[in-house]
Amino acid sequence: MRDRTETHKSARFAILLPVLLCHLPLAIAAEKVAPITALIAIQGSEGLTEADLDTATLKRLEQWIVQTTLERAQQNYARQGFDPATFNPKLNVGSVYAVVGGKKLAVIRMTMDNQVRTLWVMGFHRGDFLRVTCVRGSNHEIQMLSGGCGEKVTEAFGVSVKPQLVR
Repeated sequence: MRDRTETHKSARFAILLPVLLCHLPLAIAAEKVAPITALIAIQGSEGLTEADLDTATLKRLEQWIVQTTLERAQQNYARQGFDPATFNPKLNVGSVYAVVGGKKLAVIRMTMDNQVRTLWVMGFHRGDFLRVTCVRGSNHEIQMLSGGCGEKVTEAFGVSVKPQLVR
């Protein structure tokens, strides 16, 4: 395996993310706002019900998302010829529940090395446990309730993410 410690950090993301994050292009310059790639997946619930969406479940979902993302990223990093022992991205991760249109949704945000942001929204709709993944190849916020990500959240969970006037 090649060891390119002086270039591995920037090279890691240039080669890692297109495969890991569905061929998402990275922003060339830090100031450039990269587009958002948003996907919907049916997630196995493994016996989980909407009633089980508590704080402990949220933390388990967050840990699973982080672990899975890092494992896949490290595997891809190694496939590109880099020493997997040098793969050590800096992560900033947080999770909350949001109630949107009467549905309780787990929301997990992750920033990797201040270069990539990912937002996962998970919850139940019509008996299925769904996961919306929104990824941006730059360090710019991803809005859950607007833009491309908001459209996928609306599509997946059948909720209105637009403010409604109440008379």
